[in-house]
Amino acid sequence: MVDVRILVDDHSKDGTCLAERLGLQVYVHNQNYGYGRNQQTCYREALANGADIVIMVHPDYQYLPGW
Repeated sequence: MVDVRILVDDHSKDGTCLAERLGLQVYVHNQNYGYGRNQQTCYREALANGADIVIMVHPDYQYLPGW
């Protein structure tokens, strides 16, 4: 069961923040920090929300989710 769904917006210009309408917790960077900082924010917020398991999915399919 998924309790929390988090999306980290790395200062996107494509309307990513519309994800809040889907019930995701959205964290927006105030500038583009890049892939590594995006991951750090995602993991930090997931752990702060009590996550036992974190699965990161990249919406542009640049990286496939690991199994």
